[in-house]
Amino acid sequence: MLAEGNSTGVFQLESGGMRAILKDIKPSCFEDIVAVIALYRPGPMEQIPEFVRRKHGGKVSYLHPKMEEILKSTYGIIVYQEQVMQIAQNLAGYSLGRADLLRRAMGKKDRRIMDEESHNFVHGLQDKSGEWIVPGAVRLGVKEKEAAEIFELMAKFAEYGFNKGHATAYALISYHTAYLKANYPLEFTASLLSSVIGSPDKISFYIQEARSSGIEILPPDVQYSYNDFTIENKAIRFGLEAIRNIGGNLVEAIVTEREKGSFASFYDFILRIDTRVINKRSIESLIKAGAFGSLCNRCQAMRILDQAIELAQNRQKDQQSGQISLFDIDTGIDQGLAMPEVPEFAESEILKMEKEYMGIYLTAHPLFAVQEILKNNTSSDILSCLESSEEKKVILGGIINSFRQTITKRGEMMASFQLEDLSGTIEVLVFPRVFSEVVKLDNDQIVLIHGRYNVNEEEKKIFAEKVVLVEEYLSGKNTAKSQVSATLGKKTEVNKEERGKLFLKLENKQKEQIMKKVLKVLSMYHGDSPVYFFFQDSQKIFEVSKKYFVSNNFDLQKKLISLIGQENVKWK
Repeated sequence: MLAEGNSTGVFQLESGGMRAILKDIKPSCFEDIVAVIALYRPGPMEQIPEFVRRKHGGKVSYLHPKMEEILKSTYGIIVYQEQVMQIAQNLAGYSLGRADLLRRAMGKKDRRIMDEESHNFVHGLQDKSGEWIVPGAVRLGVKEKEAAEIFELMAKFAEYGFNKGHATAYALISYHTAYLKANYPLEFTASLLSSVIGSPDKISFYIQEARSSGIEILPPDVQYSYNDFTIENKAIRFGLEAIRNIGGNLVEAIVTEREKGSFASFYDFILRIDTRVINKRSIESLIKAGAFGSLCNRCQAMRILDQAIELAQNRQKDQQSGQISLFDIDTGIDQGLAMPEVPEFAESEILKMEKEYMGIYLTAHPLFAVQEILKNNTSSDILSCLESSEEKKVILGGIINSFRQTITKRGEMMASFQLEDLSGTIEVLVFPRVFSEVVKLDNDQIVLIHGRYNVNEEEKKIFAEKVVLVEEYLSGKNTAKSQVSATLGKKTEVNKEERGKLFLKLENKQKEQIMKKVLKVLSMYHGDSPVYFFFQDSQKIFEVSKKYFVSNNFDLQKKLISLIGQENVKWK
């Protein structure tokens, strides 16, 4: 698992840079994990390519045979402070206490002390009575030239050598978490998500990682959810406390009441939860997060919210005063309120609600439909970009959040926003010259940003140099195509004519389950463009009825891609 770089959530090993190094090193024993942790820091990182080369069959050499026992586990490369001390002890006769003083002097780069210790290491040190405090490497059988070279090598590595005791302690926790991730993925992921409640960016990232590993994430639900993320039927149920405006006291009240019996309806829920721990704002948060999905849809709940709260408050007052209505006596239950027959909100509205109240897109993601386009047309994902401290030119893609327009001192318009992809978010600044070239920018737009990655006192931002709307790119507009071509530095032909025919590739085994869904989507975007189904198994093409002809529409493209995949939707 680690050799594949699949270390998200693993202690010390989950950064993008660390995952890349794991793929190169391909750890095969515990010592390799210790070494990776010690090497992945400024300074020692320079040794990683040589470490990889030697581990995978490259020649390993030692300046002296006595060094092999000390450096064998790290393929002849000094990685740890303890190795510096061992070399001083074994080759020059230092005591461990004096070897530690030597290590500290090397780390501080004190030239005067270093010159003294160089002589001591090579030729030894005597006290006033002539007793040898340090025998010296030459007296212990090392040639003078070799001893000097070994000392210089030690001095070079001691400047940034890591404490092996620390690295080993870290690596043990790394191994434990990796073991749990590999052998108990559901339990591990649920615990990992619960540990970052209150950090929507991290929750979003870990959920995407879980899904890519085949783990299903179930939406929050008042009938099934608890405070934290929990395991349910080989899937993970979203925790209620990760919803905005929902605190631990409310969740505890919901769980306690639910143990007395499942909630019969949305109104039954409002009636049974103590008004001292719940209010309209928290109910609305639960609705918009989809937490009443097993009882009703969001639109139904919002329609009757005010009426349900009023009725429930009156009913609770009656119960507290001991009044019982004839209706209760006749039915034995409190029916209360009929649910209106209304359809659910549009998917775009649902996604906005989820983003606002959970900080993530849960049921779907606006970027799923254009995932391949972003992957093929960007230099990296946002997380990998943020993990670098090097200023550089980048091409990032994602969806715009927290969009703000401002006016400069010169009276020109500029903008700033959070760009989000499936790995994380980063702030983007669009200065007046670039802003004036973009037709329109706003929240929820999917864009390609060509710009400069800027790092200033731990603040990391993108200074945009070009902004390309993916919607225009997918619609085949000449201007957008040209922009993308320039942005990506690629030769891309621009079709002057509108693309006229839509080809959808399916496997025969998908025919029954997918065809109805695809046709339903096609019927929503009627136009003049013919549609063809290509069945891969039989290599046959069929033209659909004219009533399913479509117009070339961005939303149509997104929905089809989400159903059958980017590679199976082609305009020609």
